[in-house]
Amino acid sequence: MVFSSHLFLFYFLPLSLGLYYLMPDRGKNLLLTILSYLFYGWSNPLFTLLMFFSTVVDYICGWIIGTSDQDKDIYKRKIALITSIVTNLSLLAIFKYSNFALENYNLLLSAVGIENQGIELGFRFILPLGISFYTFQSMSYTIDVYRNDAEYQKSFIDFSCYVSMFPQLV
Repeated sequence: MVFSSHLFLFYFLPLSLGLYYLMPDRGKNLLLTILSYLFYGWSNPLFTLLMFFSTVVDYICGWIIGTSDQDKDIYKRKIALITSIVTNLSLLAIFKYSNFALENYNLLLSAVGIENQGIELGFRFILPLGISFYTFQSMSYTIDVYRNDAEYQKSFIDFSCYVSMFPQLV
């Protein structure tokens, strides 16, 4: 779904706003999270699994960092931070840069005279909508908690809403 489409402008947005203003305050972030996942998964529902996976990893890492003693649990905090960074950058590398890297690797082999020795996957990774944005946003939360620039988020729903909020994905 595109922000400028009739579907978004005349159906999704008005329905979302109406539901949001009718919803009691304590349910608004859950509603926004559900609507954001619906918006995000409109083109390919499988992409929501990537965002959910990244959200879960960073929520758990933020929780570990936030509940650990800063002086006594130094290694535990660092492992959680490294887990967050490696997981998120790996997802980004696989989905955003693997096609580019394989094409250039194969071109390099051809340029030096090594034919038919390249890597062929038989498929191409499709770039998920907004993957760079939510990857860095989710990962920056973990870094901020590690650096004590932010407190860890106790509510998974609130954190999910922060990561997935649909107006900021495109």
